Amino acid sequence: MAKEAPTINRREQILEIATHLFQKGFRATSLDHVAAEMGVTRPALYYYFRSKEELLAAIYDRAVGVLIDRAAALFAQGLAPDALLRRLIEVHVRTMLQERPIVRVYFQEKDSLGDVASRSVKAKEVAFTKMMASTIEAGQAKGLFRPGNPELIVNAILGMLIWVHEWYRPERHTEEDIGAVFWQLLAGGLLVATPSVVVAPLKLRPRSASRKTRARVMDT
Repeated sequence: MAKEAPTINRREQILEIATHLFQKGFRATSLDHVAAEMGVTRPALYYYFRSKEELLAAIYDRAVGVLIDRAAALFAQGLAPDALLRRLIEVHVRTMLQERPIVRVYFQEKDSLGDVASRSVKAKEVAFTKMMASTIEAGQAKGLFRPGNPELIVNAILGMLIWVHEWYRPERHTEEDIGAVFWQLLAGGLLVATPSVVVAPLKLRPRSASRKTRARVMDT
């Protein structure tokens, strides 16, 4: 095991550097660029990746793999459907924000994937979608969620979640706040009865009133 650690660390280092470079454009980046950034020769990269297409596929596999692994860990806890759905939303938000460079490449360079890698990524995307759909179905069966097509509901949820990485600003919003707001929006439209996960009222950071606002208040 001790002999494997340097190899794993170097592979992760290559993925991190390639992710950074691919954000500027996959086609404009070569293995020479990756090698130069690492301070090694191009042939040295071949021990880990035979082509930049294989490198891109590894980035995609990592992006989806992290999400799948975190979701699977939640399913193993045996949570109630409403609690599970909230945690899945939180996990999705966390993954989108913690893996922002990878996520950017993920959405930016999908067309650059080869057929085999594209099918593999698609299969994992479908697997996560099915996890979400099965949670919706379980909640509907227990009378927790309103009736409706689970696939459409999941598509609506994912449509809200997947672009978090584009507008997220850490100085303005916390990961926890985003997850809480998203859950409140969904809970208000999806939950039927009192959920096992309490929907707490939002606590927004106070903002100083503008002069015009204060003037209007004074006039009333």
